Amino acid sequence: MFACLSDPSSAVGFRLAGVETAEAADRQAAADAFRRFAGRQDIGVIIVTGKVSRLIGEEIALHRRERDLPVVLEVPSAGEFSGGVSIEEFVRQALGVSI
Repeated sequence: MFACLSDPSSAVGFRLAGVETAEAADRQAAADAFRRFAGRQDIGVIIVTGKVSRLIGEEIALHRRERDLPVVLEVPSAGEFSGGVSIEEFVRQALGVSI
């Protein structure tokens, strides 16, 4: 299962795609939501938007060093996309699956 930790401006797109999404606008909210998602056995991939990943980069790095799952995939936030690649295409290229 996918889950998304997103800044408020990017969240709606993930929700429309059916991805469980938590919004975070500050470091504490982002860290709390990340820990909740990382502790769930039913989540295999946590998608983290760029704005949120900049808030909790150290926590993401620690998670990657200590655990294999869930996989953390960082994607650009809304307005940060380049090259005309959609989030769906970005996830498909990175993981080989569609959301």
